[in-house]
Amino acid sequence: GLLIIAKQRKALVALHDMMRQSAGRKLYQALVVGDWVNDRQHIRKPLLKFLTPGGERRVKVDPLGKPAHTIVTCLKRFGRYTLVGAELRTGRTHQIRVHLASSGFPIVGDDKYGSEAVRDHFASLGFKRMFLHAARLEIPHPVTGEAMVFEAPLPPACVNLLRLLEHEK
Repeated sequence: GLLIIAKQRKALVALHDMMRQSAGRKLYQALVVGDWVNDRQHIRKPLLKFLTPGGERRVKVDPLGKPAHTIVTCLKRFGRYTLVGAELRTGRTHQIRVHLASSGFPIVGDDKYGSEAVRDHFASLGFKRMFLHAARLEIPHPVTGEAMVFEAPLPPACVNLLRLLEHEK
């Protein structure tokens, strides 16, 4: 996925401001359990952070939470699984993971909001991670304002898994 590193403090502060204001476009790809219904769907559900009794940070959909907006697009269907694109309009902790899981479509390999049985199944196929990928970032340059676009192809493990699913259809 994509990772941004600022070389100068001025750029870092500007990047932080952009992220807080949800400037630019952040696009992800995720493989979800289930046959995604709509070609394009807006998920607007408020998200609330909480701690589990063991002290682990989690997030849940809750009316008392902060507004969160994710646009989900169907990219390709694989029978019982669907590759989706997810565009963040807000940037809440675990937003994509919780929005998809709360909609009945958990991300393959998600150890917090997904199914252990699904994780075990994919681990037996050699896939031992969550299938969530930061694919594209479109932002203005933090100092000059010039439009910048960054893209990262799916990692080989994800590509191989999709090929495997393609042959199972």
